[in-house]
Amino acid sequence: MQQLNTLNDLSMLDIFLSKNSIIEPHYHPNASELTYCVSGSATISLMNPNTKKFQHYQITSGQVVNIPQGWWHYQIANTDDTHLQGIFNTDTPEVILGSDILTATPADVFAYTYGLNENQWKAVTANIQPSILIGPPADE
Repeated sequence: MQQLNTLNDLSMLDIFLSKNSIIEPHYHPNASELTYCVSGSATISLMNPNTKKFQHYQITSGQVVNIPQGWWHYQIANTDDTHLQGIFNTDTPEVILGSDILTATPADVFAYTYGLNENQWKAVTANIQPSILIGPPADE
């Protein structure tokens, strides 16, 4: 993430979204994140790893959600022209994307682990592209 602005172990990422655009489910193994809403409105959803329950926060301009390090989360814009800032407590945040987990793990591993039909799993995940940070694409 060379394009991030940094300041002594802090970094910021500007995120611009249209209504219903999503930052796909992901987590940061090396950083906590503050998601600040500059303009527009978004729902920030995060899963508590201890309870396995999701918490959903609708934020508007001037509001912030704290996402602890390692928590699975995603953001969805509720309005057009939504501008969020991700603020991290490291100069180079790492990100593990759900699409990468689903596409990089061999299908036979999911089939074996969860008792799934391997061919059905392949069919279900065939259209998932790895490393789609913001989606879905506008043409879909």
